[in-house]
Amino acid sequence: MNSQLLPLTTEFEIKIKGQSCLLKEEDNIEIMFNSQMIIVAFDNLSYWSFNGREGLNATGVRILNLTNEQIMKIVGGSHAHN
Repeated sequence: MNSQLLPLTTEFEIKIKGQSCLLKEEDNIEIMFNSQMIIVAFDNLSYWSFNGREGLNATGVRILNLTNEQIMKIVGGSHAHN
């Protein structure tokens, strides 16, 4: 999180109080094996750092309904700035 751009293989565990999982088990498997990509948006995202640990807090998360072409533009565009 100390970088604005994280590698594509970066894994996050996201827990949201009072909200069930947005993905089905087969979606998670497809993401793990890189056969599916999703883009999510966080509501009211904030960063924290305490005693060498860091994390993010948000009031909500949602999956953006994007085509594969739109996702590739976002991913490809972010790497072009490196």
